[in-house]
Amino acid sequence: MVRGTKKNSNDKSRRFRDIKEGDCIFPFIYEGKLFDGCIPDTIKKKYNGTRCATEIDKDKTLTKWGYCPTTKKKGSVKKKGSTKKTKSKTKSKLFSIPETISVDSLRLPKWYNNSCFLDSVIVCLLLRPNPYLLHRLLEKPISQFSLSPGKFTETIHKEKTVELNSRCSVESREKIRAGLINIINYFHDNIKDNKIINHKSKSGTKFSRRIRNFRDSLSGCILRTYEDFTGSDQREANEFLKYLFAIFPDEDRPNLSETVYFTNDIKTKIDTEKDITKLKGGGCISKNNQTTDIYYFVSPSDIMMVDETTYLSNFLTSKDDSLRPEGSKFLCSSKDYKRTIKFKKFEENRYIIFDLSRALGDDFLDNDILPDEEIELSNGKKFKFVSSVYRTPGLGGAHFTSFILLNDIWHYYDDNPGGKNPKFEEIGDYTDLLMYDDKIMKCVMYFYEPI
Repeated sequence: MVRGTKKNSNDKSRRFRDIKEGDCIFPFIYEGKLFDGCIPDTIKKKYNGTRCATEIDKDKTLTKWGYCPTTKKKGSVKKKGSTKKTKSKTKSKLFSIPETISVDSLRLPKWYNNSCFLDSVIVCLLLRPNPYLLHRLLEKPISQFSLSPGKFTETIHKEKTVELNSRCSVESREKIRAGLINIINYFHDNIKDNKIINHKSKSGTKFSRRIRNFRDSLSGCILRTYEDFTGSDQREANEFLKYLFAIFPDEDRPNLSETVYFTNDIKTKIDTEKDITKLKGGGCISKNNQTTDIYYFVSPSDIMMVDETTYLSNFLTSKDDSLRPEGSKFLCSSKDYKRTIKFKKFEENRYIIFDLSRALGDDFLDNDILPDEEIELSNGKKFKFVSSVYRTPGLGGAHFTSFILLNDIWHYYDDNPGGKNPKFEEIGDYTDLLMYDDKIMKCVMYFYEPI
Protein backbone atom coordinates (compact mmCIF):
# COMPACT_ATOMS: atom_id res chain seq x y z
CA MET A 1 0.00 0.00 0.00
CA VAL A 2 1.21 3.49 -0.82
CA ARG A 3 0.97 5.66 2.29
CA GLY A 4 0.63 9.41 2.89
CA THR A 5 0.24 11.76 5.86
CA LYS A 6 -2.62 13.70 7.38
CA LYS A 7 -2.42 14.80 11.01
CA ASN A 8 -5.20 15.44 13.49
CA SER A 9 -5.50 18.37 15.91
CA ASN A 10 -2.98 16.72 18.26
CA ASP A 11 -0.39 16.61 15.47
CA LYS A 12 -0.57 12.81 15.43
CA SER A 13 -0.42 10.86 12.23
CA ARG A 14 -3.78 9.41 11.35
CA ARG A 15 -4.16 6.88 8.59
CA PHE A 16 -1.04 7.66 6.54
CA ARG A 17 2.52 8.11 7.64
CA ASP A 18 5.11 8.74 4.96
CA ILE A 19 4.39 12.08 3.24
CA LYS A 20 2.58 15.30 4.08
CA GLU A 21 0.06 17.31 2.19
CA GLY A 22 1.75 18.66 -0.89
CA ASP A 23 1.46 19.63 -4.54
CA CYS A 24 -0.58 17.23 -6.63
CA ILE A 25 0.65 15.78 -9.91
CA PHE A 26 -1.89 15.26 -12.68
CA PRO A 27 -2.66 13.10 -14.53
CA PHE A 28 -1.72 9.93 -12.62
CA ILE A 29 -2.54 6.23 -12.92
CA TYR A 30 -3.84 4.34 -9.88
CA GLU A 31 -5.00 0.71 -9.98
CA GLY A 32 -4.96 0.82 -13.77
CA LYS A 33 -7.15 3.94 -14.07
CA LEU A 34 -6.19 7.41 -15.27
CA PHE A 35 -7.15 10.37 -13.04
CA ASP A 36 -6.98 14.07 -13.87
CA GLY A 37 -8.05 15.33 -10.45
CA CYS A 38 -8.24 14.53 -6.75
CA ILE A 39 -10.15 11.37 -5.80
CA PRO A 40 -12.29 10.83 -2.68
CA ASP A 41 -10.69 9.01 0.24
CA THR A 42 -13.23 6.89 2.06
CA ILE A 43 -13.05 4.03 4.52
CA LYS A 44 -16.14 2.22 5.76
CA LYS A 45 -18.22 4.86 3.92
CA LYS A 46 -16.61 7.65 5.94
CA TYR A 47 -15.39 10.62 3.91
CA ASN A 48 -11.82 11.64 4.82
CA GLY A 49 -11.19 14.33 2.21
CA THR A 50 -9.55 13.89 -1.17
CA ARG A 51 -6.17 12.50 -2.21
CA CYS A 52 -3.84 12.69 -5.19
CA ALA A 53 -0.42 11.59 -6.47
CA THR A 54 2.59 13.50 -5.19
CA GLU A 55 5.10 11.30 -6.99
CA ILE A 56 4.75 9.19 -10.16
CA ASP A 57 7.05 6.96 -12.20
CA LYS A 58 7.92 7.37 -15.88
CA ASP A 59 4.66 5.66 -16.91
CA LYS A 60 2.62 8.08 -14.75
CA THR A 61 1.80 5.30 -12.27
CA LEU A 62 1.33 6.58 -8.71
CA THR A 63 4.22 5.73 -6.36
CA LYS A 64 3.45 8.11 -3.48
CA TRP A 65 0.33 10.00 -2.54
CA GLY A 66 -1.14 12.21 0.15
CA TYR A 67 -4.13 14.37 0.84
CA CYS A 68 -5.01 17.20 -1.51
CA PRO A 69 -4.23 20.64 -0.03
CA THR A 70 -7.17 22.14 1.84
CA THR A 71 -5.88 25.62 2.71
CA LYS A 72 -6.30 28.53 0.33
CA LYS A 73 -2.55 28.93 0.02
CA LYS A 74 -1.91 25.34 -0.86
CA GLY A 75 -4.88 25.24 -3.14
CA SER A 76 -3.44 28.03 -5.24
CA VAL A 77 -0.09 26.24 -5.42
CA LYS A 78 -1.83 23.13 -6.59
CA LYS A 79 -3.70 24.98 -9.30
CA LYS A 80 -0.54 26.66 -10.57
CA GLY A 81 1.41 23.40 -10.56
CA SER A 82 -1.35 21.58 -12.40
CA THR A 83 -1.47 24.21 -15.16
CA LYS A 84 2.29 24.13 -15.60
CA LYS A 85 2.40 20.38 -15.96
CA THR A 86 -0.43 20.40 -18.48
CA LYS A 87 1.61 22.61 -20.79
CA SER A 88 4.78 20.58 -20.37
CA LYS A 89 3.24 17.17 -20.94
CA THR A 90 2.98 17.16 -24.74
CA LYS A 91 -0.79 16.99 -25.33
CA SER A 92 -2.01 15.03 -22.29
CA LYS A 93 -4.81 17.51 -21.54
CA LEU A 94 -6.12 17.72 -25.10
CA PHE A 95 -8.22 14.58 -24.93
CA SER A 96 -10.88 13.41 -22.52
CA ILE A 97 -12.59 10.06 -22.12
CA PRO A 98 -15.88 9.57 -20.26
CA GLU A 99 -15.88 7.09 -17.38
CA THR A 100 -18.76 5.22 -19.00
CA ILE A 101 -18.65 4.96 -22.79
CA SER A 102 -21.94 5.71 -24.51
CA VAL A 103 -22.05 3.35 -27.48
CA ASP A 104 -24.92 5.29 -29.07
CA SER A 105 -22.89 8.52 -29.20
CA LEU A 106 -19.70 7.00 -30.63
CA ARG A 107 -18.45 8.30 -33.97
CA LEU A 108 -16.41 5.75 -35.91
CA PRO A 109 -14.08 5.98 -38.93
CA LYS A 110 -15.52 5.62 -42.42
CA TRP A 111 -13.73 3.70 -45.18
CA TYR A 112 -11.89 5.34 -48.05
CA ASN A 113 -9.04 4.18 -50.31
CA ASN A 114 -8.48 0.83 -48.58
CA SER A 115 -8.31 2.43 -45.13
CA CYS A 116 -9.74 -0.67 -43.40
CA PHE A 117 -6.25 -1.82 -42.33
CA LEU A 118 -5.83 1.50 -40.52
CA ASP A 119 -9.38 1.97 -39.18
CA SER A 120 -9.55 -1.51 -37.64
CA VAL A 121 -6.28 -1.03 -35.73
CA ILE A 122 -7.07 2.50 -34.51
CA VAL A 123 -10.43 1.33 -33.14
CA CYS A 124 -8.73 -1.46 -31.17
CA LEU A 125 -6.04 0.86 -29.78
CA LEU A 126 -8.10 3.92 -28.86
CA LEU A 127 -11.82 3.15 -28.63
CA ARG A 128 -11.38 1.19 -25.42
CA PRO A 129 -9.16 3.38 -23.18
CA ASN A 130 -6.13 1.66 -21.68
CA PRO A 131 -3.66 3.69 -19.54
CA TYR A 132 -0.55 2.09 -21.03
CA LEU A 133 -1.60 2.54 -24.67
CA LEU A 134 -2.86 6.09 -24.12
CA HIS A 135 0.36 7.12 -22.42
CA ARG A 136 2.60 5.51 -25.03
CA LEU A 137 0.74 6.82 -28.07
CA LEU A 138 -0.53 10.18 -26.82
CA GLU A 139 1.58 11.40 -23.89
CA LYS A 140 5.06 9.91 -23.63
CA PRO A 141 7.75 12.50 -24.55
CA ILE A 142 9.04 12.11 -28.10
CA SER A 143 12.79 12.20 -28.67
CA GLN A 144 15.08 11.65 -31.65
CA PHE A 145 15.77 8.08 -32.74
CA SER A 146 19.06 6.62 -31.54
CA LEU A 147 20.43 3.64 -33.48
CA SER A 148 22.64 1.00 -31.89
CA PRO A 149 26.13 0.98 -33.45
CA GLY A 150 25.92 -2.61 -34.66
CA LYS A 151 28.60 -3.41 -37.25
CA PHE A 152 28.67 0.12 -38.69
CA THR A 153 31.63 2.43 -38.52
CA GLU A 154 31.20 5.61 -36.51
CA THR A 155 30.78 7.67 -39.69
CA ILE A 156 28.18 5.36 -41.26
CA HIS A 157 26.33 5.06 -37.95
CA LYS A 158 26.10 8.85 -37.72
CA GLU A 159 24.90 9.14 -41.31
CA LYS A 160 22.18 6.52 -40.82
CA THR A 161 21.01 8.17 -37.59
CA VAL A 162 20.78 11.58 -39.27
CA GLU A 163 18.92 10.07 -42.24
CA LEU A 164 16.42 8.28 -39.99
CA ASN A 165 15.63 11.42 -38.00
CA SER A 166 15.31 13.49 -41.17
CA ARG A 167 12.83 11.00 -42.67
CA CYS A 168 10.83 10.77 -39.43
CA SER A 169 11.51 13.82 -37.29
CA VAL A 170 10.24 14.64 -33.82
CA GLU A 171 8.02 17.34 -35.36
CA SER A 172 6.44 14.90 -37.82
CA ARG A 173 5.70 12.42 -35.04
CA GLU A 174 4.16 15.19 -32.95
CA LYS A 175 1.87 15.93 -35.89
CA ILE A 176 0.89 12.25 -36.10
CA ARG A 177 0.22 12.25 -32.36
CA ALA A 178 -1.98 15.33 -32.74
CA GLY A 179 -3.96 13.37 -35.33
CA LEU A 180 -4.42 10.47 -32.89
CA ILE A 181 -5.63 12.88 -30.21
CA ASN A 182 -8.15 14.33 -32.66
CA ILE A 183 -9.34 10.82 -33.46
CA ILE A 184 -9.93 9.87 -29.83
CA ASN A 185 -11.90 13.09 -29.33
CA TYR A 186 -13.83 12.33 -32.52
CA PHE A 187 -14.69 8.86 -31.20
CA HIS A 188 -16.36 10.42 -28.16
CA ASP A 189 -17.97 13.30 -30.08
CA ASN A 190 -15.69 15.93 -28.52
CA ILE A 191 -14.91 17.88 -31.71
CA LYS A 192 -16.86 20.86 -33.01
CA ASP A 193 -15.51 20.95 -36.57
CA ASN A 194 -15.41 17.85 -38.77
CA LYS A 195 -12.54 19.40 -40.73
CA ILE A 196 -10.30 18.53 -37.77
CA ILE A 197 -10.68 14.89 -38.87
CA ASN A 198 -11.22 15.30 -42.60
CA HIS A 199 -10.27 18.58 -44.27
CA LYS A 200 -12.67 17.77 -47.11
CA SER A 201 -15.74 17.67 -44.85
CA LYS A 202 -18.40 20.17 -45.91
CA SER A 203 -21.07 19.88 -43.23
CA GLY A 204 -21.45 20.02 -39.47
CA THR A 205 -23.55 16.86 -39.22
CA LYS A 206 -22.70 13.90 -36.97
CA PHE A 207 -22.29 11.44 -39.82
CA SER A 208 -19.20 9.23 -39.77
CA ARG A 209 -16.05 10.77 -41.23
CA ARG A 210 -12.96 9.54 -42.99
CA ILE A 211 -9.88 10.08 -40.81
CA ARG A 212 -8.11 11.58 -43.81
CA ASN A 213 -6.00 14.17 -41.94
CA PHE A 214 -4.33 11.55 -39.74
CA ARG A 215 -3.55 9.34 -42.72
CA ASP A 216 -2.07 12.28 -44.63
CA SER A 217 0.17 13.11 -41.65
CA LEU A 218 1.88 9.72 -41.97
CA SER A 219 3.69 11.00 -45.07
CA GLY A 220 5.96 12.98 -42.76
CA CYS A 221 7.35 9.82 -41.18
CA ILE A 222 8.70 7.29 -43.68
CA LEU A 223 10.60 4.31 -42.29
CA ARG A 224 12.52 2.07 -44.69
CA THR A 225 11.41 -1.09 -42.90
CA TYR A 226 7.71 -0.31 -43.49
CA GLU A 227 5.54 0.39 -46.51
CA ASP A 228 3.90 3.72 -47.27
CA PHE A 229 0.52 3.77 -45.51
CA THR A 230 -0.72 7.04 -47.03
CA GLY A 231 -1.61 5.78 -50.51
CA SER A 232 -4.63 3.85 -51.75
CA ASP A 233 -2.87 0.48 -52.02
CA GLN A 234 -3.89 -2.43 -49.83
CA ARG A 235 -1.74 -2.73 -46.69
CA GLU A 236 -1.58 -5.19 -43.80
CA ALA A 237 -3.08 -4.20 -40.44
CA ASN A 238 -0.35 -6.07 -38.55
CA GLU A 239 2.37 -4.01 -40.23
CA PHE A 240 0.57 -0.74 -39.57
CA LEU A 241 0.33 -1.60 -35.86
CA LYS A 242 4.08 -2.23 -35.68
CA TYR A 243 4.74 0.99 -37.60
CA LEU A 244 2.81 2.98 -34.96
CA PHE A 245 4.75 1.32 -32.15
CA ALA A 246 8.01 2.01 -34.01
CA ILE A 247 7.37 5.77 -34.17
CA PHE A 248 6.08 5.83 -30.58
CA PRO A 249 8.50 3.34 -29.01
CA ASP A 250 8.71 1.98 -25.50
CA GLU A 251 11.76 0.38 -23.94
CA ASP A 252 11.93 -3.32 -24.77
CA ARG A 253 11.83 -5.51 -21.70
CA PRO A 254 13.21 -9.02 -21.04
CA ASN A 255 9.86 -10.76 -21.50
CA LEU A 256 10.82 -13.80 -23.59
CA SER A 257 12.88 -16.43 -21.78
CA GLU A 258 14.50 -19.56 -23.19
CA THR A 259 15.88 -22.39 -21.07
CA VAL A 260 17.80 -25.26 -22.68
CA TYR A 261 18.54 -28.48 -20.81
CA PHE A 262 21.45 -30.60 -22.11
CA THR A 263 21.50 -34.28 -21.20
CA ASN A 264 22.78 -37.69 -22.27
CA ASP A 265 19.53 -39.33 -21.10
CA ILE A 266 17.74 -40.07 -24.37
CA LYS A 267 15.02 -42.35 -22.94
CA THR A 268 13.21 -40.40 -20.21
CA LYS A 269 10.04 -38.76 -21.52
CA ILE A 270 9.72 -35.04 -20.75
CA ASP A 271 6.32 -33.38 -21.15
CA THR A 272 6.71 -30.23 -19.04
CA GLU A 273 9.61 -28.36 -17.47
CA LYS A 274 8.72 -29.91 -14.12
CA ASP A 275 9.67 -33.33 -15.54
CA ILE A 276 13.32 -32.27 -15.97
CA THR A 277 14.08 -33.63 -12.49
CA LYS A 278 13.42 -37.12 -13.88
CA LEU A 279 16.47 -36.99 -16.16
CA LYS A 280 19.29 -39.32 -15.20
CA GLY A 281 23.03 -38.72 -15.23
CA GLY A 282 23.12 -34.97 -14.67
CA GLY A 283 23.52 -32.40 -17.42
CA CYS A 284 23.87 -28.70 -18.17
CA ILE A 285 21.50 -25.72 -18.28
CA SER A 286 21.63 -22.66 -20.54
CA LYS A 287 19.32 -19.67 -20.04
CA ASN A 288 18.70 -16.72 -22.33
CA ASN A 289 16.36 -13.73 -21.92
CA GLN A 290 15.27 -11.74 -24.96
CA THR A 291 13.93 -8.19 -24.83
CA THR A 292 10.90 -7.51 -27.02
CA ASP A 293 7.92 -5.20 -27.39
CA ILE A 294 4.37 -5.96 -26.23
CA TYR A 295 3.33 -7.88 -29.34
CA TYR A 296 3.92 -11.63 -29.48
CA PHE A 297 4.59 -13.09 -32.92
CA VAL A 298 2.94 -16.37 -33.94
CA SER A 299 4.64 -17.67 -37.09
CA PRO A 300 2.98 -19.40 -40.08
CA SER A 301 4.76 -22.65 -39.18
CA ASP A 302 3.28 -22.49 -35.66
CA ILE A 303 -0.22 -21.94 -37.09
CA MET A 304 0.24 -24.64 -39.73
CA MET A 305 1.03 -27.22 -37.03
CA VAL A 306 -2.41 -26.70 -35.46
CA ASP A 307 -4.46 -29.77 -36.44
CA GLU A 308 -7.57 -28.85 -34.48
CA THR A 309 -8.88 -25.85 -32.56
CA THR A 310 -6.29 -24.76 -30.01
CA TYR A 311 -6.21 -22.00 -27.42
CA LEU A 312 -4.20 -18.87 -28.17
CA SER A 313 -2.41 -19.16 -24.83
CA ASN A 314 -0.81 -22.42 -25.98
CA PHE A 315 1.56 -20.40 -28.17
CA LEU A 316 2.99 -18.55 -25.16
CA THR A 317 4.98 -21.58 -24.08
CA SER A 318 6.76 -24.08 -26.29
CA LYS A 319 8.96 -27.16 -26.02
CA ASP A 320 11.53 -28.47 -28.48
CA ASP A 321 13.00 -31.90 -27.69
CA SER A 322 15.85 -32.86 -30.03
CA LEU A 323 18.45 -35.58 -30.34
CA ARG A 324 21.89 -34.63 -31.58
CA PRO A 325 22.11 -35.07 -35.38
CA GLU A 326 25.00 -37.09 -36.71
CA GLY A 327 28.05 -34.94 -37.34
CA SER A 328 26.94 -32.04 -35.09
CA LYS A 329 27.45 -31.12 -31.44
CA PHE A 330 25.26 -30.03 -28.53
CA LEU A 331 27.79 -28.05 -26.50
CA CYS A 332 27.26 -26.64 -23.02
CA SER A 333 30.18 -25.60 -20.79
CA SER A 334 32.57 -27.20 -23.34
CA LYS A 335 30.85 -30.59 -23.02
CA ASP A 336 29.01 -32.37 -25.82
CA TYR A 337 25.58 -33.88 -25.05
CA LYS A 338 23.26 -36.23 -26.92
CA ARG A 339 19.98 -34.42 -26.29
CA THR A 340 18.59 -30.91 -25.76
CA ILE A 341 15.18 -29.96 -24.36
CA LYS A 342 14.29 -26.32 -24.96
CA PHE A 343 11.48 -24.45 -23.19
CA LYS A 344 10.31 -20.95 -24.15
CA LYS A 345 7.88 -18.78 -22.22
CA PHE A 346 6.54 -15.24 -22.50
CA GLU A 347 6.25 -13.01 -19.41
CA GLU A 348 4.78 -9.51 -19.73
CA ASN A 349 3.17 -6.95 -17.43
CA ARG A 350 2.21 -4.02 -19.69
CA TYR A 351 -0.10 -5.32 -22.44
CA ILE A 352 -0.12 -8.19 -24.96
CA ILE A 353 -0.95 -8.11 -28.66
CA PHE A 354 -0.81 -11.44 -30.46
CA ASP A 355 0.49 -10.93 -34.01
CA LEU A 356 -0.51 -13.90 -36.17
CA SER A 357 1.08 -14.28 -39.59
CA ARG A 358 -1.39 -16.42 -41.56
CA ALA A 359 0.30 -16.01 -44.95
CA LEU A 360 2.47 -18.93 -46.08
CA GLY A 361 3.74 -18.55 -49.63
CA ASP A 362 0.64 -18.37 -51.84
CA ASP A 363 -1.56 -19.89 -49.14
CA PHE A 364 -3.62 -18.26 -46.39
CA LEU A 365 -3.80 -20.29 -43.16
CA ASP A 366 -7.35 -20.23 -41.80
CA ASN A 367 -6.75 -22.69 -38.94
CA ASP A 368 -9.07 -22.07 -35.98
CA ILE A 369 -7.37 -20.54 -32.93
CA LEU A 370 -9.53 -19.92 -29.88
CA PRO A 371 -8.79 -16.69 -27.96
CA ASP A 372 -8.84 -17.27 -24.21
CA GLU A 373 -11.25 -15.01 -22.33
CA GLU A 374 -8.48 -14.58 -19.76
CA ILE A 375 -4.81 -15.57 -19.79
CA GLU A 376 -2.53 -16.10 -16.80
CA LEU A 377 1.20 -16.05 -17.54
CA SER A 378 3.84 -18.05 -15.70
CA ASN A 379 4.73 -14.91 -13.71
CA GLY A 380 1.19 -14.85 -12.29
CA LYS A 381 0.08 -11.80 -14.29
CA LYS A 382 -3.46 -12.05 -15.70
CA PHE A 383 -4.74 -10.49 -18.92
CA LYS A 384 -8.23 -10.04 -20.34
CA PHE A 385 -9.24 -10.39 -24.00
CA VAL A 386 -10.57 -6.98 -25.13
CA SER A 387 -10.34 -6.69 -28.94
CA SER A 388 -9.14 -8.28 -32.17
CA VAL A 389 -8.67 -7.62 -35.89
CA TYR A 390 -10.13 -9.97 -38.50
CA ARG A 391 -8.79 -10.32 -42.05
CA THR A 392 -10.80 -11.86 -44.86
CA PRO A 393 -9.11 -15.02 -46.23
CA GLY A 394 -6.92 -14.81 -49.30
CA LEU A 395 -3.82 -12.84 -50.22
CA GLY A 396 -5.41 -10.24 -52.49
CA GLY A 397 -8.20 -7.71 -51.92
CA ALA A 398 -8.31 -8.32 -48.18
CA HIS A 399 -10.71 -6.45 -45.88
CA PHE A 400 -10.08 -5.81 -42.16
CA THR A 401 -12.73 -5.52 -39.44
CA SER A 402 -12.63 -5.47 -35.64
CA PHE A 403 -14.17 -6.94 -32.53
CA ILE A 404 -14.08 -4.84 -29.35
CA LEU A 405 -15.32 -5.19 -25.78
CA LEU A 406 -17.15 -2.09 -24.46
CA ASN A 407 -19.04 -1.99 -21.15
CA ASP A 408 -18.57 -5.79 -20.92
CA ILE A 409 -20.41 -6.31 -24.21
CA TRP A 410 -18.70 -7.40 -27.42
CA HIS A 411 -19.26 -5.39 -30.62
CA TYR A 412 -18.34 -5.85 -34.27
CA TYR A 413 -16.98 -2.94 -36.34
CA ASP A 414 -16.80 -2.76 -40.13
CA ASP A 415 -15.81 0.54 -41.76
CA ASN A 416 -17.25 -0.49 -45.15
CA PRO A 417 -20.28 -2.79 -44.90
CA GLY A 418 -21.64 -1.54 -48.23
CA GLY A 419 -23.67 1.39 -46.96
CA LYS A 420 -22.89 5.02 -46.24
CA ASN A 421 -21.92 4.54 -42.62
CA PRO A 422 -19.77 2.02 -40.74
CA LYS A 423 -21.36 -0.94 -39.06
CA PHE A 424 -21.13 -1.22 -35.28
CA GLU A 425 -23.15 -4.21 -34.17
CA GLU A 426 -23.75 -5.50 -30.65
CA ILE A 427 -22.84 -9.17 -30.26
CA GLY A 428 -23.18 -10.04 -26.57
CA ASP A 429 -20.94 -11.86 -24.12
CA TYR A 430 -17.86 -14.02 -24.76
CA THR A 431 -19.96 -17.09 -25.61
CA ASP A 432 -21.95 -15.09 -28.16
CA LEU A 433 -18.68 -13.83 -29.61
CA LEU A 434 -17.41 -17.35 -30.25
CA MET A 435 -20.57 -18.14 -32.17
CA TYR A 436 -20.52 -14.94 -34.27
CA ASP A 437 -20.06 -15.83 -37.93
CA ASP A 438 -17.04 -18.07 -37.19
CA LYS A 439 -14.69 -15.06 -37.48
CA ILE A 440 -13.21 -14.64 -34.03
CA MET A 441 -11.10 -17.81 -34.31
CA LYS A 442 -9.55 -16.71 -37.61
CA CYS A 443 -8.28 -13.25 -36.62
CA VAL A 444 -4.78 -11.93 -37.30
CA MET A 445 -4.42 -9.89 -34.08
CA TYR A 446 -5.71 -10.31 -30.54
CA PHE A 447 -5.42 -7.61 -27.86
CA TYR A 448 -5.15 -8.38 -24.12
CA GLU A 449 -5.01 -5.81 -21.33
CA PRO A 450 -3.80 -6.53 -17.77
CA ILE A 451 -6.38 -7.26 -15.10
